[in-house]
Amino acid sequence: MAFTKINAAGIGTTERVTVDGLTVINNLSVGGTVSIAGTLTYEDVTNVDAVGIITARSNILVGSGITLSPDGDVFTVGVGTFSGGATFDSNVNVS
Repeated sequence: MAFTKINAAGIGTTERVTVDGLTVINNLSVGGTVSIAGTLTYEDVTNVDAVGIITARSNILVGSGITLSPDGDVFTVGVGTFSGGATFDSNVNVS
């Protein structure tokens, strides 16, 4: 693999580049699709658009009124609609 351009704007190539370990000090911009075969770990994220299973270490806020806690509790605000039935234990409060 040969680099085609080295100047103040950066290093350019028209071929695939393989890197074993990469650290980005400032910002990283990707103009195309990003594929990750392993685990993606990141913090302080405000928006996640994911397809598939999502695992989170702490509270998950879904939309504007649903929170799923790590211990399995669900907190909702607004109207809940259930199809196929719902089961409640003795700690149900309806107001």
